[in-house]
Amino acid sequence: MMLYTWRNGKSKILLCTFVNAVYASIVSLVFSRQLIPRADLLSHADYSGVSTDAQVRWIGHIVVQNRNCSLIVQKLPDQVDEPLRPGFEFKLFDAFEDYRWTLDGRGIVVQHQLLSEPDKQYRQLTMLDLQSPISASRSRKLCVFKAWRLQIVRFCYRDNLQQMLVFVNQRGRQLQDAYLVDLRNGDKRLLYKNDKYILLSFDFNCTLRLGLTENKNGMQEVYTKNASSAFQLHKAFTADTSVGSRLISIDKDGSTIYWISNEHEDKGSLVAEDAITGFQRVIQHPKRADISYVYIDFLTGEPLLAGEEYFYPEITYVHEKLAAHYSFLKERFPDATIYPLRISADFSRWYFTVVSDREPGTYYLYWNAGDQRRLLFLFYSNRKVRKYKMQPKRAVEVVTRDGLVQVCYLTCPADQFSTPYPLVADVHGGPHARNYWEFDSTVQLHVDRGYAILQCNFRGSTGYGKAFLRAGFGQWGGTMQNDVIDAIDWSVSAGIADPARLAISGVSYGGYAALMATVQTPDMFQCAVDSFGPSNLVTLYQSMPREWKPTKASYAIRLGATANTEAEMRWLFNRSPIAYKDRIKTPLLIIQGMDDLVVPVKESDQIVEALAGSGLTLIYAIFLDEAHGLHYVPNVLLQYSLVERFLQLYLHGESETVATIPKGCTAMLEAYPEWNTLETWCTTAIYQFVYLLLETEIMGGEKVKCSLIFKEGDEVKGFIVKNVIGFGSFGQVYEVFNSADNQPAAMKVELTAQRNHTLKNELMILRKLRNANVRHICKIFTYGRVTEYSYIIMSLVGPNIRYLLKTTNANGAFNLRTVLHVGVLSLEALQDMHSAGYLHRDVKPENFAIGNEPNSRQLFILDFGMSRQFVNNEHVHRKPRAKCGFRGTLFYASANALKLCEQSRKDDIWSWFYMLIRMTTGNLPWCHKMPSKEMKLQKQARALSIVKNEVMGNASSFLAGCPTEFHNLLRHLQSMTYYDRPDYDFIYGQLNQIMKKNKLTDDMPLDWEQLRTN
Repeated sequence: MMLYTWRNGKSKILLCTFVNAVYASIVSLVFSRQLIPRADLLSHADYSGVSTDAQVRWIGHIVVQNRNCSLIVQKLPDQVDEPLRPGFEFKLFDAFEDYRWTLDGRGIVVQHQLLSEPDKQYRQLTMLDLQSPISASRSRKLCVFKAWRLQIVRFCYRDNLQQMLVFVNQRGRQLQDAYLVDLRNGDKRLLYKNDKYILLSFDFNCTLRLGLTENKNGMQEVYTKNASSAFQLHKAFTADTSVGSRLISIDKDGSTIYWISNEHEDKGSLVAEDAITGFQRVIQHPKRADISYVYIDFLTGEPLLAGEEYFYPEITYVHEKLAAHYSFLKERFPDATIYPLRISADFSRWYFTVVSDREPGTYYLYWNAGDQRRLLFLFYSNRKVRKYKMQPKRAVEVVTRDGLVQVCYLTCPADQFSTPYPLVADVHGGPHARNYWEFDSTVQLHVDRGYAILQCNFRGSTGYGKAFLRAGFGQWGGTMQNDVIDAIDWSVSAGIADPARLAISGVSYGGYAALMATVQTPDMFQCAVDSFGPSNLVTLYQSMPREWKPTKASYAIRLGATANTEAEMRWLFNRSPIAYKDRIKTPLLIIQGMDDLVVPVKESDQIVEALAGSGLTLIYAIFLDEAHGLHYVPNVLLQYSLVERFLQLYLHGESETVATIPKGCTAMLEAYPEWNTLETWCTTAIYQFVYLLLETEIMGGEKVKCSLIFKEGDEVKGFIVKNVIGFGSFGQVYEVFNSADNQPAAMKVELTAQRNHTLKNELMILRKLRNANVRHICKIFTYGRVTEYSYIIMSLVGPNIRYLLKTTNANGAFNLRTVLHVGVLSLEALQDMHSAGYLHRDVKPENFAIGNEPNSRQLFILDFGMSRQFVNNEHVHRKPRAKCGFRGTLFYASANALKLCEQSRKDDIWSWFYMLIRMTTGNLPWCHKMPSKEMKLQKQARALSIVKNEVMGNASSFLAGCPTEFHNLLRHLQSMTYYDRPDYDFIYGQLNQIMKKNKLTDDMPLDWEQLRTN
């Protein structure tokens, strides 16, 4: 991958905005207070993953450093003045996923993923023995499952507590089989092979009692069974009931099922149901909101505590067994909500937390020894934040335009509403989820930077009854969106928010709402942040994760439609932001995880593609090893560096200035319009954008990665490093200049530790091509290798063709003169490569770039990492290999390459031909038929080969909008075999014929020349 700098004129409007923003920033820097460091709020807590054994005698927590985890186990005190005793530290294995205490408290079962296995689909269970005196012998392997997912369910009250129930997705992602694992020897036994149920429930003896499935009408059907009978239909839930109801537990003998249920009333009650008759006894009615918190007796399954949350959390039910203990604690914490996390079997020892909106976690130990009750503070989960003042989260009711009442949470920078604040509307995901009154580190971060944060529980949110929930069904972009806007209008009318400084942001559905706000209310917001949000509801439904397929009927009810008919697809598309892309004028920051299966990366890709040439200010950040949300701390810190900087630019709040970003982050960036946006973001130390923090000037909308080898001013063989301009499969690319004559150049660098040594292959091929006088390749100035890295210093080129396609015309195509210019020069490059005995095998617009001014009519062929010699030393064509992997880019690869067949010269020309069509029409016919990225690459390739063959079977449709000579080129390509030499003269002749027919001349301006002139 080659990146480049693109130097051009600046937009006066953006430059003016930038100057004003710089002035505001200077003022804020002079008079501002000390900001809370991002790392203190967003890094791992001191105590995370905390749990105790069943008798509350031991406590464990996870410590994370980089991506390495340790489990710290300590003995809990027995005396008030006794501290937490030093314990054991267990280094956790590979990718740690979960840990559970055995019922007897003698050990811990750890679940982890075996990353050493090629497909990473193996999960191992390991026993940590707390009784062993020798540290080395504490760890004992139990068993391994080949499974996409493994879930520890519970330990069984039989066989001396030595059996553990696990659910295993080993036959696919949709249904789980149940296994028993023997804790003594690791033996595993299939308990139930599941071919039907999306949920299984077992009693405390690990006897299967209940199964839940969904029918084609979206009703969730509950089946029950006893030890001797088959499953029988017990009852069914409607879509709104199924969201608001959930199974809590089944008692020890399987006779009673405990639910939170809204079957017979609007809000969810805590009920006990007879497993045979279905008769329900209400344990606790809700007051104003659904019951949401239940603590059960781990010996009997009986609920002991229950609570709800309308404005604030409150415990509304206390079992008589706990009444005296709970009263004692309430006397000590009269204004707080107490949530027990573990209560011993005899109720004498409690490990609990006190809920707060300004404290991430305060944990205590309570015990009752005879008549003496003791209370001991244990720890704060995150000590770092305690030295800063956190702001309160206030609950308010906002009436919507059609009379519904929604509960919102407002957090402001100061305790009193003294002036209108810049406000960020933070829309929750789901959408069938909710905001809670709790500590939120990202809210506190933004409030510290000077923004008020408004979080709404709009209709469709959970917790407020099924009527309120049902009111949101089918309302993506409808009344759910209106509710958010109504709440913002309320904040403005109340004098809280400054109408000239509003932003909207959200994750998942919240990201969708942010995008939708830019098309429905384009003049309302100064900027918007979309994180992991869908842009097209049709493709969102079509790419539903496989594990969701069993519930797709109820999913469609909540969404509003399926994508099974033209009418339904039209309905969904009309509620999609991408349908109204031309209305978007609000600056956008889009954040996406490359491995996201819930909202696949194509959801963000397609809106970025649609907006790339519009002139809109758009920053697109893709995190390579993240899914639906960011979890790796360096990436989280990078994400909020972007968000902070973006909000500061448009709302004029404050932003933390940092010299470097965390080591190990993995991000790719695109910025539009490149030379305007990144000039604005990168040219001053006051406004430090994350790539400026990396001493980087990123241009060209290309994708890049982090972690630098060189810094500005370093010298390599007489060349001075200026800045990093990109990252590729080989490593890093820097702009450098010759210290003798200031001649600019590019330096590619590859770490010696890398396994693929792409740079070595590229250097070898470039030297051979240069010796063969191949046209259109970069000049090599020097190269070398030291202990840590290898490098090549070569010509610095300009923008690549993919970038120019995105930015020169709104339709993503070139004019015909430009198509022919690129077509002829790129064909010359391929012809010369073939004459030298090499195939390129990755022909695509990204791998051709124009020269820097004043040589922008030059074209360079780039990236030879996949190139291969197709002739032997006697220059005789090699025979095809019987088996070879896929090489190239799926979108531009020939059908032959996609079938994993050996490539030859014709495959390069096929890819060149596809590139020609793409430049002419703006896209290729299979752009909306790409296979799922969930499939393995080879399966994707085979699936796409079928699609391409079908498309090319209808030449008139395939070449619609292209000159008629393209039909002649197609027939020539179809006639070629593996050994055939392409008829280059015939191809040039067809291109010249197009020139003559359309009266095109060499002196006509090319698209990028017209853009520069304008």
